[in-house]
Amino acid sequence: MSTLGKSRFNTDELFQNAMIAIVENELIFKADVWAHIGISHSTFYEHFSEFSEQLKQIEQALLKNKIDLKVGLRKKWRDSENATLQLALYKLVCTHEERQALSMNQAFPKQEKTPPTPLILALNTFKELYIQNLIED
Repeated sequence: MSTLGKSRFNTDELFQNAMIAIVENELIFKADVWAHIGISHSTFYEHFSEFSEQLKQIEQALLKNKIDLKVGLRKKWRDSENATLQLALYKLVCTHEERQALSMNQAFPKQEKTPPTPLILALNTFKELYIQNLIED
């Protein structure tokens, strides 16, 4: 861990600025936090180690915003008259079988061969009789 980066910024101030940026701007990505508080990702991780309580709080705040965003989008999609949005929501909540039925990329099972025509049946019978005659002679 570089002491140069740590001495330049105060960890508590960075944490407070990060939390304010997350709440006020409804941020959902760490990269957006770094941009809002004016630090690089390496500086961020110098101050907030992987198991730090502050990093957990930042991640929880980002997760809350992600969940709020998803819930809000799904509500808009449900209330919308737009068929594309309704279909997108349906794909999120449908069963595997329903999703397969909606899919444009699904592979259909090969159809069974058509039954042989009477002419083919007759030729096959003639062939069998001919082979039997050859064997018997």
